[in-house]
Order: sequence, then C-alpha cells, then structure tokens
Amino acid sequence: MVLRLTPKPEFFNSPSQVAAFVADARIIGVDTETVGADGTPEGALDVHSNRITVWSIATADRRAACSRYALEGLKEGLRINKRVKVVIHNFSFDGPVLRRSGVNLPDLVSPDRLVDTLILDNLLNPDGAHDLKFLSKTRLKISYRKYKSYGFNDDDYGCPEQGIPPSERFSDYASLDAWCTVKLYHHLISQLSNRQIYDGAPLVFGNRLESLRDYYEVIEQPLMAILHQMSTTGVRIDVQYLKGIEPILDEQLARTHADLCKTAGILFNPSSPDQVRMLLYDDLGYPVQNVKSRKTGDLSVSEKVLKALMALPPPEPKYAELPMGIALYRQRRLLKTTFVTGLINKLVRDRLHSVFNQHRTATGRLSSSAPNLQNIPKSSDPSIRRAFIPSEGYRFIDADYAQIELRVLAHLSQATTMLDPILAGIDLHSLTAASLANTTYDELLEAVAASKLHGVEMSERHQYLIRMRAIAKVVNFGIPYGISAQGILVNLQTQAGIRITLQECQLYLDKYWEDHPDVWEYNLGLIGSVRESGIVHTYLGRQRPISGLRGKRANSHSINQTYNTPIQGSAGDLLKIAMLNMYRDQRFQDLGLRMVLQVHDELVIETPEENDAEGLELVQELMPQHLVPFSVPLDIDAQLGDNWGDLH
Repeated sequence: MVLRLTPKPEFFNSPSQVAAFVADARIIGVDTETVGADGTPEGALDVHSNRITVWSIATADRRAACSRYALEGLKEGLRINKRVKVVIHNFSFDGPVLRRSGVNLPDLVSPDRLVDTLILDNLLNPDGAHDLKFLSKTRLKISYRKYKSYGFNDDDYGCPEQGIPPSERFSDYASLDAWCTVKLYHHLISQLSNRQIYDGAPLVFGNRLESLRDYYEVIEQPLMAILHQMSTTGVRIDVQYLKGIEPILDEQLARTHADLCKTAGILFNPSSPDQVRMLLYDDLGYPVQNVKSRKTGDLSVSEKVLKALMALPPPEPKYAELPMGIALYRQRRLLKTTFVTGLINKLVRDRLHSVFNQHRTATGRLSSSAPNLQNIPKSSDPSIRRAFIPSEGYRFIDADYAQIELRVLAHLSQATTMLDPILAGIDLHSLTAASLANTTYDELLEAVAASKLHGVEMSERHQYLIRMRAIAKVVNFGIPYGISAQGILVNLQTQAGIRITLQECQLYLDKYWEDHPDVWEYNLGLIGSVRESGIVHTYLGRQRPISGLRGKRANSHSINQTYNTPIQGSAGDLLKIAMLNMYRDQRFQDLGLRMVLQVHDELVIETPEENDAEGLELVQELMPQHLVPFSVPLDIDAQLGDNWGDLH
C-alpha cells in the first residue's frame, strides 16, 4: 500500500518515448525487473544470469514501466541530454544487467552524473539495511509490498513484442521502484550535505571534504565507473588447472573427514550443523555458555564459535584438535564448492566477472561478490590463486600495501613507539619479537636471514626466534583490532599452526602494551571520544555510528568496532584514492594497464607484455604517493608474474 500520492504509471514500448522522456529530464531514476536463468521470477538474484523483463524510468513527477525493446531509447536520450543525472539503487547489480542488455551506463554518463542511492545510504547508516523498499518505508514513508507477495504471472508481464503491455499493477509496481529511487536520492543527498566531517580532515585531490556528500562525490562516485570496468573486463581463469586439482581436493576432504570421525569416535558429517552441534555439545560435553545463535536461538557451531572452542580446554585431551579440524574441513570444502566447481560455473568463456562492491562493509573497505574473492586464501594446497592468469599477451602486476594497518595506526595515534621505528626502516615484527623473546633486534634479523638460506639447517635458537616472530606478527596485526589473548591463541593455531597456552598469549599481549604505552593511551582516548560523540570516523572522514559504549559496561562488540573502523576504513580510503590516482594518470592508460582484481589491500593489474617493466615502474611510482598528508611512508610490494598464486 502506498501511503502518499504518486504519479500515475505509464508504459513505454517505443524507444522514441524513452528518448523524449530522458531528453527533457534533469534527474532520472532507473530500475530493472529481472528473471532468473530458468526464466522464472522466483529464481535467485544473480548478476551474471538474470535478464530484464521490464525496466522502469522516473523523474520526480513521472514514472513509467518500459519494455526491454525500448532500452535503445535510453541510450539515445543519454546521448542527447549530457547533463541528466542517472540514479540507480544498487548499481553493482543493475549496471551489469543493463550492460548485458546493450546499455553500458559508464560509457553514456560521466562519472559525476551517475549516482547509486544504496552507497549514499551506506554512508549514512553503514551497519543498517539498504533494501529499497525498506528505505522507502523508513525514510520516505512510502510502503509497498515486495515482488513475490504480488503473485505476478505471465499475463502480468505482457508480451510487448506482440503489442501486449504489462498489466497495470505490474507497471505500477515496477515504475514505483524507479520513482522511489529518485525521491530517495533527494532525501539522502540532503542528509549527506548536513552530515559534517570532522575539523581538520585532509584535502583530497585538492578538495576540502566538509560533509559526507563531499566524501561521496570526491571518492565513492568516481570509483563506481572503475569498479564497473573491472567487473566488465573480468579476469582469465585456467579452467584445466581447476579441473585438475578437483580430485586432489576430494581426496583431502575424504582424508580429513576420516580423521575427524576417528578422533570423535563416531561417524558424522562436518558439514551438517545439527550433527556437529550434537557431537560437540551433547556427546562430547563442550561448554554451551555464550554460544547461542542470535537468529535461531540454537547452540551455534559457526566458524566464530569453533574458534572460541579452540581456545578452551577440551573435555578430554584427545578432542583438542576437533574444533579446528571441523573448521579446516569446512574451509577445504569451501575451496572445492565455491572456488573450483563454483568458479567454473560462473565463467563466461574463460573469464570470471566478479562484482566489486562499495556498500557491503561497514568500515568502507571494498568487497567482492559473485564470487567473493576475499575468501580465497593466499596460500592453500593446492593453490586456487594459481588458476587466475593474465589475458593472452599480458602479465600480472600485483601490488600490495606493506603492513598498511600498522602504518595507519602509527599515523592516527602519532605514537612514537610506532612512528620512530617505521621512519627508521625497522621491521616492526622483528622488533616486537625481540622484545617478546627478551633478545636484541640484531639477533632477530640474524635468525630471519638464516631462515632464508636454502640447504642450511637452522639452529634451535634461530628456529625459536623465527617462531617468536610469527607470534609477534599475529600480535602486531591484531592490536589495531583490539585483539584479546584468546584471539591471539586462535589466530596462531589457524594461521601459523602454532600451539600455545592462553597464559602465554596474555603475557605476550601484556608485554606489547608495556612497550607501547602511547598506543594504549590512543585507544583510551578513542574510546572516550566515541563514547561522547557516538561516532567513529576514518582519516578522510567516513563515519560509523557506534552504540554500546555508554553505560556502566561497554559492549565488547562496540569496542571492537571503535578500534577496527578507523584502521580498516582509513586503509580503504587510501586504497580508493590510489586507484583513482592511477586512472587519472594518462600514462596508466597509454601503457594499456587495467585493473582486474582488488582484494583487501592488494591490486592485481594486467599489463601488456611489451610494457611490463614500464608498467611495474609506474605502479611503484603511483601507488605509494602521499596523496593526503601522512606521517609514514606507504611502502608497497609490487611484482610481475604469470599467475596470481606465484605473487606474494
């Protein structure tokens, strides 16, 4: 039910109708209605296979459902009216769907005229829901039902090619999406203009970011076209390699499954939550405190809970490896189903077109979906990343910011215990390890050098120091995220395969804080500031509301968000402006470079073989540039290679 008057829906079946509509408009909303690969509207939303049945277009005072045969009119209208602003809700879905239907909006609309209201809302409410109907109800007071509740059938869709238009109720539903997108744009852009960024935020490309609207227009808006191009280009996949490792993964899964059943003493399916729940809590007697799922109320066996169980004393010593073993089995199964079979099923010929998102993380870091490439481990046996290969005649440049979280923490905290070593070129992991091992920094460097000698057996002392450096690395990288002793223990087990006691982890954590009192003071000050303001922000001013700090006992989740957001969000800010800087540099285009992957703080760029040395040199020049004032160098590790797995 619509709670306010809306324009009467129209239907456009002619390209000329759409072109005339666009030619006279200042702002238009565009939305698509799609069906799945099976041709039914009940099919899951899939950016790679969904096709348009009807699409819609609207201004503030008109709205129309349009046949897909009228899409040519959208192209014509955008060629005529270069100043029209095109507003879409969730461009990362509608953009590729429209492109496959012949309308590639970034080719027709300049970056400053293409707007995604989903990203706008994400800036205002990063932890909230961004569904169009939900936002229409909560922000615009316009309420209408979801697609499935209407029970549309073939008669509702009509048959425009035979001159049969959609039913009025379907045209009404479809065009309401586009109209609400326009109304939502006006509401959100006003809200963003009024949301001021903290005093002293740095200039970005010469622009003073005074509000979240400035942040959007300077950073997020121009990035949309780059990410769309990355998805359009895609990345080449070695299909034969993937098919070749599938039986290896099957064998590993079978062996891991057999080992788990032998340890547990019963036959069970590690992929079944019900069976794992019964095994751990009913049969073996693992503690059930604080492990209930918030959604279902059942005892949880999620990855997070399994990691928590790893840190607890097992009911019996023989079960100590069981939670980690179940987590490992799930990871290996994910490798097979998502990154072998799954990747092959998503290929268009031999290319994968993942979608890169600006709205799926509350901190502002970019993410990917369909599939989520961030879940591919850097090192797996066999390597999934080896399947990612350059196009014919190209090579990969892989560029990764070195210890970016620690450098961001050093800049934000201005802690001399971090700034001084970084500026002096000292390796922070070896420095922390030397302190934890109660030895000298020089001896740690000797151990590191010895570990790199091939064919030379390391002494027990050097082996011990290398182990301490692995522990120090987990401690260092965990500090920006408020890691606990339990978190250190779990990460050491899962990432480094190091068994250690909880007491030892607490001692190492206490030693770190003893060595870094200024970082501790920064954390205390940050918590106090956010408790007062209710907002934490990144270096460039992206905001995240934080609740749960006010009261006698601060919520631990809110504390972690307070630590995490400035670090991860600022790292995301820096990567985004580096990407924008590269695409603004004409040399990047002239050399034929093109970005194909972005994962965490890592960029994978294709370079023509004949320009690989120049391309690498340009990336090494552009990516570390201080485009905003920053207290420490932004070092990168950039390499050339012929598959992703061999890089880093």
